[in-house]
Amino acid sequence: MGRLSIKSIHEEMIRGHVADFTDAQELFDWMVLLHTHKIQLAGACLEDSPTSVLYSVTQRGAASVAANLWGNREDKERTRYEHWYRRYSLEGQYESIGSVPSEMAKRIGALRQRLLSNPLVTAVIPEDG
Repeated sequence: MGRLSIKSIHEEMIRGHVADFTDAQELFDWMVLLHTHKIQLAGACLEDSPTSVLYSVTQRGAASVAANLWGNREDKERTRYEHWYRRYSLEGQYESIGSVPSEMAKRIGALRQRLLSNPLVTAVIPEDG
């Protein structure tokens, strides 16, 4: 992975770690991770920013990542960020990992470990909500 755009880095980093692009629960869990964690990068790998820390993204930003990664492009509803944003609004609006149900927190922990296998990532840290 070369230098990435700040606009696409979350999507590009996660793309290599999604087990099933048509598993709505997995993509929803990735949304929660992106919204409740910051990601420490190994160095400045962004073409348009000198930062090495990616702070948590907004609910809409996380929803856009899920919509863009949804594997069944014929399912137009799930290719739209509004679907994922609505689901986030209805299912919990988790603002910190501490507010996530324990089963989901376990799944998100496994996703954190997958993301840590990315050579660009040195830490995935829960943010205070």
